[in-house]
Amino acid sequence: MSNANSTVHVIVKLDSKRPTNVLGFDQAKDRIRQQLQALARQKATTAFAAKLVKGATITQ
Repeated sequence: MSNANSTVHVIVKLDSKRPTNVLGFDQAKDRIRQQLQALARQKATTAFAAKLVKGATITQ
């Protein structure tokens, strides 16, 4: 039962505050590079395995 005119109230309790941690450009750049390299390796491995399976001949 959804009513377009209904109002939702939310109560939030703040337990504590802590400073945000924003990475510097060099740190972010290195982290992004590592993630992209890992993703590229994973894609290359998957593509290689698929190529091997596609070209494989199964004999009994």
